[in-house]
Amino acid sequence: MKVLERSAERLVLGMGPQEKIVLERLLAFFPLGPDREPMLSKGGLSGGEGAQELLREALREERVELLEWLRRHLEEGTSLRRVGSGWSLALGMSDVDRLLRVLNELRVGAWTRLGCPEELHEEPSGAKPGEAPFFVIMTLAGQFEMVLNQAMGPGGAPVTSQEPGKGE
Repeated sequence: MKVLERSAERLVLGMGPQEKIVLERLLAFFPLGPDREPMLSKGGLSGGEGAQELLREALREERVELLEWLRRHLEEGTSLRRVGSGWSLALGMSDVDRLLRVLNELRVGAWTRLGCPEELHEEPSGAKPGEAPFFVIMTLAGQFEMVLNQAMGPGGAPVTSQEPGKGE
């Protein structure tokens, strides 16, 4: 994924056909929440059940909102357009934030499904064969997050004039 255009209002990313397929398949796993409900506090709070329910409801609402956003924006013809042999993804700044939230939830959800391993660069010795997809999801989501964060950071990523799909 390459930055094709960057301004204060929007970010345009270029992808080759394979990158587009990988991103679409990765995003198809959303929402990939943790295998257990998040807790407000490890020790528990007195009278905290109401607050815990508010947290669950807020997370459910956010996931529904993000899922609808994905359906609206990441289908061909909206924010995603064919350009030559590749694809461009044009996002407003609030849309970049939404995509980062989706990718982060995928990455963290996969990490928690793996048991929150401390060492992320190698497969733990006790890993089960069924856990391999979670390593892939975690890694790919992190890679896409890194590209977006670099593009949004101070100075941002340099703008390239290269057509999407060229030079992969």
